[in-house]
Amino acid sequence: MSGAAAYEKAGYDSTGVTASAGATRMLKNVKVKEYIQSMNEKTDKSTILSITERKELLTRIALRQEGESPSDAIRASAELSKMDGAYEPERQEVDLNIIIGGDANS
Repeated sequence: MSGAAAYEKAGYDSTGVTASAGATRMLKNVKVKEYIQSMNEKTDKSTILSITERKELLTRIALRQEGESPSDAIRASAELSKMDGAYEPERQEVDLNIIIGGDANS
């Protein structure tokens, strides 16, 4: 939510521009900044799957351990292949001469 909405929800008697100004003032407070940062870190850690967790989940789907459809299993397998770099492009060299406004034999 916006700073102004959070300020209002926190119980302050301000709305609109006044609430926005109050929220801006609070966000400059070191203790408020540290608290918000610590809460964001907790959220990030508990809700984001690690690479290993994502691979494990995709492996279970690819093996259809939870009754997934064949198309889901194929997509999971393709995603695992991408994560492991199986689709890395191969380097191809091309020798090319471009002639502009002349004769290729001269």
